[in-house]
Amino acid sequence: MKDMTAASKTAVGLARGTVPFDAAQAKTALQVYIDAADKMPTLFPPGSDTGAVKTSAAPAIWTDMAGFKADAAKLGADAKAGLAATDAASFAAVFKTINMDCSACHGKYRLSTR
Repeated sequence: MKDMTAASKTAVGLARGTVPFDAAQAKTALQVYIDAADKMPTLFPPGSDTGAVKTSAAPAIWTDMAGFKADAAKLGADAKAGLAATDAASFAAVFKTINMDCSACHGKYRLSTR
């Protein structure tokens, strides 16, 4: 997840145009999302909700594992589609979708830290 935070910082700059568009940086950031989407469902195996490990994951991550896996797969598919982005505008469009994927998942499966 920490890799996703770093990738997001890069991707936000590229999408907003606050840094010059660099296709290689965009693809590197997208690959982090692809890899994370594949790995995320394995981070919450059955029984890991027992409190033995401190987590900010909401109980829904275990009670709706099928939904969580589907959301992770959508993120991965959207990031893979983003690999076709060739300029700042096309990257910004695909990153908007990826950002919505992230927000939706955090809204469903992450406990509020406020």
